[in-house]
Amino acid sequence: IYPDNSPETAHLYGCRMVGTWIGTDEYIKANLDHKLVELKREADLISEFPDPQVQNLMLRWCFSQKITYLQRTTSPDLMSAFIGQFDQMKRDILTSILQCPVDDTLWRQCCLNIHDGGVGLQIPENVAHAAYIACIHC
Repeated sequence: IYPDNSPETAHLYGCRMVGTWIGTDEYIKANLDHKLVELKREADLISEFPDPQVQNLMLRWCFSQKITYLQRTTSPDLMSAFIGQFDQMKRDILTSILQCPVDDTLWRQCCLNIHDGGVGLQIPENVAHAAYIACIHC
């Protein structure tokens, strides 16, 4: 239900429909912040898992794909800070797998496709606009 038009309540206007948030920018950003907390908890669980091979599989096949749907249904302008923090979580998981710091060069290489010599971790900001446009076009 639409609250009054005051700036203090703008973050309350919206709803979740078909797995994504619809409403004011403040509402969507507040829910994306909440989603980051959930993702951080999942990233910590993956990092604490005792088997590095299973950690790698969970990172590549489960965790890295967590925001694909959000990228299709949420404006890239609203997702930019969210994507940066999500990407840092992926990097932290990789650091725990390798048990050594991951510098920028190594991180960029890990984000390459496997056929290109990488690990196959995607760079979500590279596909944000394409994912959103593809969803709107369909």
